[in-house]
Amino acid sequence: MSSVAAPETLDVREKILATGQRIMGGKGFSAVGLNEVLTSAGVPKGSFYH
Repeated sequence: MSSVAAPETLDVREKILATGQRIMGGKGFSAVGLNEVLTSAGVPKGSFYH
């Protein structure tokens, strides 16, 4: 079994990270929740945990 993530997974991961960085840069780390980042990135919460 390969441990390399599928390209789609990497795209979603990068989208979440970029969105989180942008939002946290504006509001600060403690002012941002996971739901806000995921909603802004257009990623369902279940997909994040999967």
